[in-house]
Amino acid sequence: MMLSLRHASIGLAALLFVACSATTSAGPDAGSSIVGSCDAIASACHSYDKVSALGKECHDLGHDGDDAKCAPERDRCIAGCPPRDASVGTDAATDTGADAATDAPLCTALCSCLDQHCKAKTGYPFATTSSCLETCARWSDAERECFPKWCNQARTTSSNHVCEHAWGGLGLAECDTL
Repeated sequence: MMLSLRHASIGLAALLFVACSATTSAGPDAGSSIVGSCDAIASACHSYDKVSALGKECHDLGHDGDDAKCAPERDRCIAGCPPRDASVGTDAATDTGADAATDAPLCTALCSCLDQHCKAKTGYPFATTSSCLETCARWSDAERECFPKWCNQARTTSSNHVCEHAWGGLGLAECDTL
């Protein structure tokens, strides 16, 4: 009887070990394949939001921010939203720089916000604060009005997508939603 109980205990321990090992090894791999799915979808489908039903559906899904829901739709959405010029559908005009001096405080505040909340994000375009300030000085009035609003949102979210808006990577897309 003692031998049977011992064998049963060893068998149970081995079974638990195998079950736990299988769960542990699937967890991280499965999780790593979905992290960032929403950011990828929202970014890819930005310029398609008002162009196609699929573009709007995928863009909205991406903005909802639930990677578990985005992951199964990622390939379909990315395929339905191929890369295109970010300025398509925007009416941004480049600032001549004539009023750039009056926007210096605004640009300083925006670049400080970007440095604090977006610098560590993938794709951050400014190597220095000076390069941010120079770029900001060339933005249109509409861009200098829009991008700080996105940076304010970046203060409370960890979304790479919101930062892309804030540094101007997505043009004036969705400025009307702020």
